[in-house]
Amino acid sequence: EIMGIKLSELYNSCDKKNFKLIAGEKNINNSVSWIHMVEGMEITQFVEPNELSFTTGIAIENEEELFELVKSSYYSNATGFVINIGPFISRIPEEIINFCNEHDFPLFEMPWHVHLAEIMRKFCYQITLAERVEIELSSAIKNALFFPSQKDSYMPQLERYGFKSENSYCISIIEIFDNNNLPIIDMEKQLSLLKKIENALIFNSNGICSLIIENKFVVLFSGYEELEVKNVYTKNLKR
Repeated sequence: EIMGIKLSELYNSCDKKNFKLIAGEKNINNSVSWIHMVEGMEITQFVEPNELSFTTGIAIENEEELFELVKSSYYSNATGFVINIGPFISRIPEEIINFCNEHDFPLFEMPWHVHLAEIMRKFCYQITLAERVEIELSSAIKNALFFPSQKDSYMPQLERYGFKSENSYCISIIEIFDNNNLPIIDMEKQLSLLKKIENALIFNSNGICSLIIENKFVVLFSGYEELEVKNVYTKNLKR
């Protein structure tokens, strides 16, 4: 598994008049793994990290329930929330906008006349294409790491996606440990933590890609000097 499509890429592919970012702009570059319809609280428990949540409001009765949907998606580590303005939701309350801004949780609104199914189909298609790129890049990077002399098995794919042979390269490996200085073996928890690192590191810098190999987070830097690599970590992983 390596980096994915940015939420900003999906957003920029839309007509901004019909798909408006109204809060949480700071995290617009977070990754999107898939989309999820959340029409009730019982559904939000199934939201996976980095999924983009959508709602029409068909199953909610008041603004408080809408707020709970947004908060629940945020605490499920969704990458953002899209509200369909129409017969079920007439407006987005200020308290929801404030919450999303305070927590840097991207919030979008789209009007009822825009076909929700078309937007979702478009996003799914883009995510699927990005996944194909991920698979090719992941395979190429693994071949470069384990079989460096077999350049034909990785250079064509790397160059196709902008990683030129004349560039300088640096590899870093991240392992995650718990408070007792023991490796975290819970794969679900580990992936959740790595996604947060990925969002903080990969999607705020250029010329970087990442993948997971044997439970380790491998980061490839292209065109970076050693000091620049250190600066990327210092800048983006302060917390």
